[in-house]
Amino acid sequence: MKLNKITTALSVALLGSAIAIPTYAAEDEKQSGLEVIEVTATKRVTTMKETPLSMEAISGDDIASRGLDNLEDLTTSVPNITIGSGLGVQTVSMRGMGSGNERSFEQSVGMFIDGLYMPRSRQYRAPFFDAERVEMLRGPQAVLYGLNSTAGTITVTSASTLPGDEAFLNLSAGYEVEYAGYNVSAVTGGSLGDDVGARLAVRYTDNGDGFYYNEYENALTGQEAQDEGDGDEIVARGTIVWDASDNLQITTKFDYADAETFGETGEAIKDPFGGGDEADWVRNASSTLSGAFNDRGPGMYHELSNLSLTADYTMGEHILTAVLGHSTSDYSLITNTAVVPMDALTVSINEDYSQTSGEFRITSPDTGNFSYIAGLYVSESELENNLDSALGDALLGGLLGGMFGTTNGIIGGRFTNMLDTTTISPFVTGTYKFSDSFKITAGLRYSNEEKDVARRQGDCNIMQDVNGTGDFTVAVPLSQLGLADAFGFACGTLGTAEHDVTKDSDNFMPEIIAQWNLAGGASTYAKVSRSAKSGGYGFSSNTPTLDLLEYDDEIATSFEVGYKTTFAEGNGQFNIAVFNTTYEDLQLNSFTMSDDGVPQAAVNNAGESISQGFEADIKYLLTDSITIGTSIAYLSSEYEEWENAPCSASETATGLGPFCEREGMTTPFAPETSGNLFIDVFQPIGDELFLTGGINVAYSDEYFTEGTLDEAAVQDSYTRVDARIGITNDDNWSVSIVGKNLTEEEINNFTQPLVGFVVVPGAPRTVTVQGTYNF
Repeated sequence: MKLNKITTALSVALLGSAIAIPTYAAEDEKQSGLEVIEVTATKRVTTMKETPLSMEAISGDDIASRGLDNLEDLTTSVPNITIGSGLGVQTVSMRGMGSGNERSFEQSVGMFIDGLYMPRSRQYRAPFFDAERVEMLRGPQAVLYGLNSTAGTITVTSASTLPGDEAFLNLSAGYEVEYAGYNVSAVTGGSLGDDVGARLAVRYTDNGDGFYYNEYENALTGQEAQDEGDGDEIVARGTIVWDASDNLQITTKFDYADAETFGETGEAIKDPFGGGDEADWVRNASSTLSGAFNDRGPGMYHELSNLSLTADYTMGEHILTAVLGHSTSDYSLITNTAVVPMDALTVSINEDYSQTSGEFRITSPDTGNFSYIAGLYVSESELENNLDSALGDALLGGLLGGMFGTTNGIIGGRFTNMLDTTTISPFVTGTYKFSDSFKITAGLRYSNEEKDVARRQGDCNIMQDVNGTGDFTVAVPLSQLGLADAFGFACGTLGTAEHDVTKDSDNFMPEIIAQWNLAGGASTYAKVSRSAKSGGYGFSSNTPTLDLLEYDDEIATSFEVGYKTTFAEGNGQFNIAVFNTTYEDLQLNSFTMSDDGVPQAAVNNAGESISQGFEADIKYLLTDSITIGTSIAYLSSEYEEWENAPCSASETATGLGPFCEREGMTTPFAPETSGNLFIDVFQPIGDELFLTGGINVAYSDEYFTEGTLDEAAVQDSYTRVDARIGITNDDNWSVSIVGKNLTEEEINNFTQPLVGFVVVPGAPRTVTVQGTYNF
């Protein structure tokens, strides 16, 4: 439980604030030198100080100047957020809780982009491009964002050009000197008459050489040692804001992305093929059998689009809002799963997803004693997830192909999962002001999710290269050849299996928040909430029975108290939050025992955990030109129960298994302490020129990076340094150098035990020269 450590650390934090942060009567916060970001975490425009929850917000200008391109960059500036990227899924963890490496799970950290809920991590490629702001809400969300968000929420608002805004053109480019990558972008906008504002943003990125090196060579197949991770991406977003009348504004956004990254995924460590004990961006992987799936070789191929329409209608003092959206994603990953010189382990993961959604709400004015927001969210989505395997080696495939009159062949199989989801979720929240200094907000969300699941476990096939060109296109099931029993083990099942089933989830999610405004401009709050993530059926396991794949709803009950203030006449800000969250019926990969005493892999509700600790941050305008700040988080996230947990690879090697005890062990991606220290500079160096720059130092304790809690796959504690320096005239141009991970820390985003361990490290050191010009 570590309650004593939490109490001690919290006492130190509060004592430090009491000594160093006297509370002065602050002037208007927006008139201080500190940047104040308006946020919409409460579905109303407020500031972070007025918002009663633990959150961080980053402005679009800050995102651009610091070169924040993706979710992984958030870990350097926001404690208690970590990223995990696996073979088939990317997950975000907050306060030690995330979805894990199971392709059927919705994200425990809900992502909302321009008001659209996006439950699949593959629905967004470049959410930070041309952003107005990013808000990170830590902890379970119940009412306003309570859609499977049992760990937290990230909301992204892209920039818009409003009617009446002047025309502009912004051009920018960057060149990465370590790996010869580059990017170019253009953003333009203006008013099309008195009632319409339009904006178009386009970016092209070339990854250069890629930061991996594959040292595998094979003269017979023609594979040579080479750089990998090269590829490119194009992202475009168009926005139209139409003032249809004095009472109605309609905003339409359409974004499109197409990305390719060539080469294998991750690298192997602690394996028998020469992989070292730590990630070093070098791998030794055969790609011969990738030709069974396409003619482009291994890599990631992703195309997606998102369309949103937001209509705000003013009806008296009330606002009626409709947010309609349609999202599509076509994703393909072809890789050697263990990233070793064994062709047998080549797979292709393909995911096609489409979603249509709508949220409708009414917002009352908040000028009186009572105010409210009420709404309804509905959506329908379709997901098809295929895992194609090229199991068996090339020699065996060639022999079998020759036996049946072809020139070559490999053994392969397919597992197909289809998921149709219908969601209906009404919600209401109301706030009553008992006085100018005290108010209570209470709300409730009901959610019903119906999931229709179809699972097809395919026969092993012999994929035949009829013309000897390397294009394996003709599939003959081994059952037709009388070989299913002999080779069925290679596909994970004997014969075929088909399942169709429906899963219903019904949940009520209440929330109550008490908020006090204190003397001197400070405020404090207490929050109690219950959140839920819907159940379903697992995709990743190749077990032939659905009983081992069914999991029920995951429930999170959270308590949080916080304190926020400004000091030093508005030049400083201080925030602290203390939290305790209990998770019941955790959705986990596990083991169960069959009727005949054989252990079988399963996905079910196997555990309970408690996540508790605190987060604190302080920011201070040291001079008119220098801002300093720091944030720190203490986290104790442990399993209270985990029935039949799978033993790790290291434990299995010592004779343990298949079941291991996990009570009292730390959950993955849960460093005990994490934080950052930053300095930002905007210094005049002449009549019209300014020196810009900054340094950010992020620290994290060690943490597990995979679900079986293998000690051999622990991410060591690290200190990462990012820095930037540049010159601008603060009007229409700037030039800067941005360095990330300057000390080249090996930070593993995800680890999976296979032949040794497959790790997916973050990027090594990168140094980018970038410039912008505004017309």
